Amino acid sequence: MLDNSILIEAPGRSVPAALTEQVAALGLPIPQIISSPQSVLLGDSPQAVIDLQDLQTLLDLASDRLTLVDRFHEQVEMKSRLVAVVAHEFRNPLNAILFSSELLQRYGGEVTREKRESYFQRIHTAVKRMNLLLDDVLVIGETDAGKLVCCPQPIDLVDFCREVIDELQTDHDAIAFTQQSSHPISLNSRIRLDEKLLRHILTNLLSNAIKYSPQGAEVAFSLLLGDETAVLRIQDQGIGIPEADQAQLFTAFFRGSNVKRIPGTGLGLSIVKQCVEVQGGQIALESQPGHGSIFTVTLPIEWVQADEKNSSY
Repeated sequence: MLDNSILIEAPGRSVPAALTEQVAALGLPIPQIISSPQSVLLGDSPQAVIDLQDLQTLLDLASDRLTLVDRFHEQVEMKSRLVAVVAHEFRNPLNAILFSSELLQRYGGEVTREKRESYFQRIHTAVKRMNLLLDDVLVIGETDAGKLVCCPQPIDLVDFCREVIDELQTDHDAIAFTQQSSHPISLNSRIRLDEKLLRHILTNLLSNAIKYSPQGAEVAFSLLLGDETAVLRIQDQGIGIPEADQAQLFTAFFRGSNVKRIPGTGLGLSIVKQCVEVQGGQIALESQPGHGSIFTVTLPIEWVQADEKNSSY
């Protein structure tokens, strides 16, 4: 609210600078005091007289409205970019499926068993890639709608990590998984975490580690379990990330300046960060061009006793 004590009562004098700047920023005519510090004339119309306090309220409402309009335009632009990126990224796996299926249809009885299996593997890989893209799109939609929430459930985190590795690893990829715990673990020990969010985190980080590393290079994945935190560390032998790019790396649609023709949407790390933060966790990056990258995710956890693991909450 304005401080009326600073107003000058003489007709024709300007209103406070802060209010004048706010009016100008909204593209409105500069108001002038016409009779008292409580009212202003807008432009040259004698009918356009308004109480200063009412004017401040209207300006605040107009400013809020412009903010909403800006956000709306940002969301429209982001959705347009999302559609364009997803359409582009779907093209390659769809072409791979089409090409491999046509070869199998025409020459399936003539090619060797190994060749046939390679075509089926190519189709399988393409379908997995499309599934990952769809998962990313769903997370973006949930985030925009404010529906990305954390719903922890008791899970065996070690088994879960191995399951994700098995889903991603192929004959040409090597993910070396190690785990340590400073917390005493029993046979029925479980940890409360959101499995869906954790899957998005691990799938994106491990997929990137494989994608940006030379074929056959080992990706190191370690899990350290403490009393109150789980630390997941993923190290690749890839191209690394220039220091100038690292500050923007978790921004939607941003891709490193050195990725060249390596396919990608620029959404994965943005999704990872959102999934980490909604669980109250943190993500850190260490990287140098040509020397690979290390992503470290730290999540708060709660251990579940054996007699609690099936309890609801």
